[in-house]
Amino acid sequence: MAIEIFGFIYSVNKDKIVISTTDEAKRIENCILDITVKDIQDLRGNKMQSPATWTAYVDKNQVVWEEQGREFRKRLYDTLVFVTNIENQGGNEMEFTIENLPLWLKASPSKGKIKPNSKLKVTFTVNEGLNIGDYTENVYLKTSFGFNEIFGLHVKVYEPAPADWKVNPAKFQYSASMIGQIKVDNILSTDPEDKIAAFVGEECRGVASLNYIEAYDTYQAYMNIYSNSSNGEKVEFRIWDASQGLTLVNVTPFVGTVPNYNFTFEANQVIGSTSKPMIWHSINGILRKMPMPKGWKWVSFGLKSDAMFRTSLLLTNIISTNNDELRGAVDFDRYDSTTSKWFGNLAGDNMALNRGGLKNEHAYKVKLSKADTIAFRGSIINSLSMPIALQPGWNWVGYTPQNNMEINEALASINPSEGDMVKSQYQFAVYDAVLKWVGSLKYMIPGEGYMMKVAQNATLTYPRSGLVAGRKAAETSLRTVADNQWKLQPYDYSSDMALIAVVANDSLISEGDKIIALADTVCRGIATPVFDGKNKRQVFFITLYGNSTEKSHIAFKLKKANGKEYQLVETVAFANAKTEGTLQQPFELHLMEEPDSKLDLHNMSVVPNPFAQMVRFDFKGKTSGDVHIRITNVLGTEVRHIIYKGETSGELAQHSIVWDGRSQSGAAVAAGAYHVHISSDKETIDKLIIKE
Repeated sequence: MAIEIFGFIYSVNKDKIVISTTDEAKRIENCILDITVKDIQDLRGNKMQSPATWTAYVDKNQVVWEEQGREFRKRLYDTLVFVTNIENQGGNEMEFTIENLPLWLKASPSKGKIKPNSKLKVTFTVNEGLNIGDYTENVYLKTSFGFNEIFGLHVKVYEPAPADWKVNPAKFQYSASMIGQIKVDNILSTDPEDKIAAFVGEECRGVASLNYIEAYDTYQAYMNIYSNSSNGEKVEFRIWDASQGLTLVNVTPFVGTVPNYNFTFEANQVIGSTSKPMIWHSINGILRKMPMPKGWKWVSFGLKSDAMFRTSLLLTNIISTNNDELRGAVDFDRYDSTTSKWFGNLAGDNMALNRGGLKNEHAYKVKLSKADTIAFRGSIINSLSMPIALQPGWNWVGYTPQNNMEINEALASINPSEGDMVKSQYQFAVYDAVLKWVGSLKYMIPGEGYMMKVAQNATLTYPRSGLVAGRKAAETSLRTVADNQWKLQPYDYSSDMALIAVVANDSLISEGDKIIALADTVCRGIATPVFDGKNKRQVFFITLYGNSTEKSHIAFKLKKANGKEYQLVETVAFANAKTEGTLQQPFELHLMEEPDSKLDLHNMSVVPNPFAQMVRFDFKGKTSGDVHIRITNVLGTEVRHIIYKGETSGELAQHSIVWDGRSQSGAAVAAGAYHVHISSDKETIDKLIIKE
């Protein structure tokens, strides 16, 4: 650490010396000062015999994080929201900003004011689609003091190994042992979360994690393999690559330099040792498992695989029933239970192999009579070598990268026109020259199928990989927006349409509100608002579900974050692939009746604060009941309870409540800090006030 000289002045008073720094506070904040004093004379001219040395830690900043940092483990696609406090330890109100937020993190509030001698909660939201990996960031808290107070954040995003990688040794009579290292594409693994597993067919017969062996400076796995046959069973190996969240196949065991491509079980055999471990080596082989719901699912496959030559090969592990379907943009294949074959013009058993089968450049819709899992093997695609031609109109587009990618990053290779659209089965985004891609669809996900509408010919080439899932924290879920009351079943429908809408009285809309779309009493769509920064309004990007031949009319409800619902006037006729409204001219929705606005307590102002004799609480709203103000001292003892009787005129108005600084008994309260608890029938807030 570099040592620097700091500026100072000093003064002497009898037997004390006072040293004051002259540098900017931010230069020496959180630094240790080494101070040495020598040759000091007393009043008789006697010098001190030896120098005096001490250290001082500088901590002058009054607005700080309550804690220095946090660490989290988050499963891929799980929600991670956490709260920490900032503290103002001083006597003045201070403005603050939270800076250096990484692309995948949202803070609320990210700026504002903090009262003297108080704490303020800050809520952090981590992007659900943040890719697998370790992320370490320093988030800064900055005030006019000029020093960046650091909050250290470490997030590890992971995907656990497959749930079926388990074995019960008690079920088997014989065992064999292997001691080895894991190698992926010629690189030895040093990740203790990587695993090796042995399979006979689809039954797991052994599994082990890597352990660090200090004596040999290597990571090794010790795996027992089990069988009820003393020898002869063919064993296949699979690797769990934790850094990518992928199951790797094409695993060959090597003893020295000798490969064993057809490994068979032999009881009591021991292969490898700690000093001479064998190697499990996988080269460019992936096992992909895609859970499929009952009904319709949009998919793309994203691996180079021989299984894609035939629908029957790709879906070989699916228990198909009559009229299960795999549909492309033009052609489709359908399962015939009488012949146990797939027929059609995509990649059916009736088609010639030289047609090329299914394409990774394309998206497909799969309809199954019951939920199942598609499992197939293939190799990773170099997305840069697989450009996708887009034609004017709708295109069914596959997704070839192996990780999540923010929508503007994924589509950076094309030059879109105003109003071009991309949609998944659940969400969509439209292109705006200023905002770029904006909507409920924030990023693209492996395994999902997409549809793109473009105005002119284009060539889409995905980047090789994305750094993170999004430039900002996702404001909507990875799939559909959930609602406990209104259950949405998108897989029940083969078709959809897009609605870009606003509520006419935009001031009513807050972040947690939802639009519920209904055909009779059946939910056909749910959306939360997305802020349109160009036009300064909240916009709902609603995917509406239906079937291609139906002629239903969709009605709408506004569901507020507090659970209250309001019927909206307008309806929309469902039409497959239709888009209603644009970003420039969104479809307007109007409330059948104006809701009573709740009291805007959160924007209440307290003036003056600190106060000498009286303090006033100002707020706006349509009062619909009593407002209670309970004032307590720092020990929690209530000193005053004021009840404000709300007017019932229903008009939006300014309201003021005054406290005269006296207790319930009428005596003036002492100077100091007091907590004010303000509540209506709908919300409660707390304020800290200071009496001088």
